[in-house]
Amino acid sequence: MDELIFRLVELAIVIIAIVITRFMIPWLKSQLSAEEMAIARQIAEIAVMATQQVYGDLSGEERKNIAIHHLLRLCEVHKITLTEHQIDTLIEAAVKAKNIAEGK
Repeated sequence: MDELIFRLVELAIVIIAIVITRFMIPWLKSQLSAEEMAIARQIAEIAVMATQQVYGDLSGEERKNIAIHHLLRLCEVHKITLTEHQIDTLIEAAVKAKNIAEGK
């Protein structure tokens, strides 16, 4: 009986190790550190301000696409990988912060 319990516990440990290796480690690697997110946030703010300054006469959607392009290029330099949701959120937050600062 003790041997059966020991084997079941051993099997459970192996299954947990497989789950952690298969799902948790890649997920943890995909999460941005606080420092990387702070850098990405600063890059987004710079990209939005520069795009507004240079391309102010374009439509909002065109400026957003240009800002996204700059954000992705600069994040690539810093080896920061962002999801589409993170990109959109960073750009929208930077635009909102710019508008608040300008009193809009």
